[in-house]
Amino acid sequence: MPPHRILAALATLLALLAALPAAASGRLVVTTGPFAFDRYDDTTFRPARIRIKVTSTEGSIPFAVTGLPDGLAIDRTTATATPAGVTLTLTADNALPRRLGTVSGHLAITPTVAGKGAAASRQVLLRSFGSRTRGRTLFESRCQGCHQPNGQGSAPLLFAVFGRKAASLTTFSYSQALTDWGRTWNYPLLVSWLRDPQALVPGARMGTSVVIGLGERQRYDLVAYLRSISEGGQ
Repeated sequence: MPPHRILAALATLLALLAALPAAASGRLVVTTGPFAFDRYDDTTFRPARIRIKVTSTEGSIPFAVTGLPDGLAIDRTTATATPAGVTLTLTADNALPRRLGTVSGHLAITPTVAGKGAAASRQVLLRSFGSRTRGRTLFESRCQGCHQPNGQGSAPLLFAVFGRKAASLTTFSYSQALTDWGRTWNYPLLVSWLRDPQALVPGARMGTSVVIGLGERQRYDLVAYLRSISEGGQ
């Protein structure tokens, strides 16, 4: 092939390559989270502030933050990530402590310049609990007769029940139903247990009559108290 045709072919190839969209350079990285906003006593609210750090693996990458769940605010929704990182502050709003249960979602952290950087996401978990103060009062009036703090009652000791496998205390003889169930106690399971023990674990010794009259708020208050004594509270 004559040299001038080779040069023309190379020029055409270079023009085609130049017309291709640029490959994404670098990526965004979120270096903290997921986050839990724990509210034990909702009578006095202190906004929970959690800081997250967004870095880029290469160069500067402008980005936007979307997907904030209800109850969560952020100090800015746009910023520029660098390898050194940029810090954003998430704040729980005043409505959060008055809610029950868990609100979850994903923060989407997306580059705002086409072809620059790859997106990242981070799960955000907002947990609003009942009042451990009210829960302690309820526990002492409705539960402590059987679940005695010295472990000598007719029902098992509940200290450190969070994160404990059901029917795992060697100092208590459990029903076969609860032993076979074998789940690990957590917040939603304990709330479900206080709604209807027999619906959760058919054949368990604790009957539905024990929890009759408890409202949903009271169930969350009781579980908040159980969680507090699982973490060394009094």
